[in-house]
Amino acid sequence: MDCENQPVEAPYPRHQKTILTPAEIVLVEYLLSQRNEETTYPEQLLRYLIYLIANEEQPADIRKTANEIRVELNDWHIRQLRKALWQSFTQ
Repeated sequence: MDCENQPVEAPYPRHQKTILTPAEIVLVEYLLSQRNEETTYPEQLLRYLIYLIANEEQPADIRKTANEIRVELNDWHIRQLRKALWQSFTQ
């Protein structure tokens, strides 16, 4: 499968106008998401990555963090599947 030359579409509706949010506000949103019990782990990871981008961290650091988050999300999904499977056998 040749994915390199394929255009990638955003998985959400694109907005015509976007407002750049200051890094301080993005940081507050990230910190509040950690306190919210309903915030999922993937959302926290995404909010952290958004903070790094808004804070204009070095591109190499953002790429490294994005790859670490990708690996963590893959592991998280495997843990969720194992947990669901275990619960189905113990009920």
